[in-house]
Amino acid sequence: MTPEQVELRALIDELFVEFGEVAKKRGIVLKANLKTKIVLHVDRVYLYAIMKNILSNAIQFTPRGGKVTLYVHKKSEVVALSVANTSEQLISEEQDQDAYMDNDEIYGKGSQLIYQFTELSGGEVVVRHEEQGGSIFTIYLPAYRGTLA
Repeated sequence: MTPEQVELRALIDELFVEFGEVAKKRGIVLKANLKTKIVLHVDRVYLYAIMKNILSNAIQFTPRGGKVTLYVHKKSEVVALSVANTSEQLISEEQDQDAYMDNDEIYGKGSQLIYQFTELSGGEVVVRHEEQGGSIFTIYLPAYRGTLA
């Protein structure tokens, strides 16, 4: 693991370029809600893999005409990156069948990477399924506290 300064807007733009065409072909609106410059001190490769996995699942399980939104919030020393979609879940029933329990959290095979890389980065993962449909997958990471280069 090699932590470095990672500016979230640049990383999100890169991810949206990668997933933009797929979302468009599926009739899914892909948008980000990031209002201020936020920098994390994390391994960029890990963070990219985490966000790529979450966005991939969100697009995969969002029906045509749906929406996938990435919200970024910074509160004190923590940055929350939340991906919300307009489907029933971000983890498929097939993944749920292959899941295992650990510390009262459910991990599907496709989600193990997200949990492991987030923990290695000093963060945590929270998944919430909305009653009206859709899921919110949030990772919490420590905010960068040093002087920006």
